[in-house]
Amino acid sequence: MKYALAQAMRENIDVAISIGNEVYEVGTKEVVFRGKNFDVVTIGDIETSVTTDFGKEVWKDTWFIYREIVSNAKDEKGFAIDKVDEVTGIEGCTCFFLPEFDLKEKFIE
Repeated sequence: MKYALAQAMRENIDVAISIGNEVYEVGTKEVVFRGKNFDVVTIGDIETSVTTDFGKEVWKDTWFIYREIVSNAKDEKGFAIDKVDEVTGIEGCTCFFLPEFDLKEKFIE
């Protein structure tokens, strides 16, 4: 998931995550670490330990972002993939919101 979020931020893909009724935008914040500038992935106003450099050598395809999120969702009981008109939280659920993308029907079985 770290690579998926880093790749999404590198490609300027809007991502939001809801946990219960709370919705958090995924973004970046520039930080300086040991004299170097990095873009740290943020979830809401919380800085993660993930930078946009994660996976950049091997993750070069936008499809990987969606594959990773769908694969993780399929590991959970009661997952669903839906198109929605607005980003809102659902009590008792964690949801990832991404722009519409061809999910290659094989993942939605």
